[in-house]
Amino acid sequence: MFGEGDRLCIGMKQSKKAIDASMADRVYIAYDADPEIRDEIKTLCMKKEIPFNFQYTMQELGEAGGIKVSAAVVTVLK
Repeated sequence: MFGEGDRLCIGMKQSKKAIDASMADRVYIAYDADPEIRDEIKTLCMKKEIPFNFQYTMQELGEAGGIKVSAAVVTVLK
């Protein structure tokens, strides 16, 4: 999912900032996240033409991001 050298933003607030600033390379949105969060991040990604996917759970995203809690959104920076 994430490469060894990938720089990440974890969480909705930080991911929104990265997406708005066009610093996001791709975005992972947990399919089991709150629907409002999923829709908001998806809409932002579509506006900025940033690829996104819903392939992982919140638990999987948190673990892959190296944190001990779940994460609704993880963004890989450019």
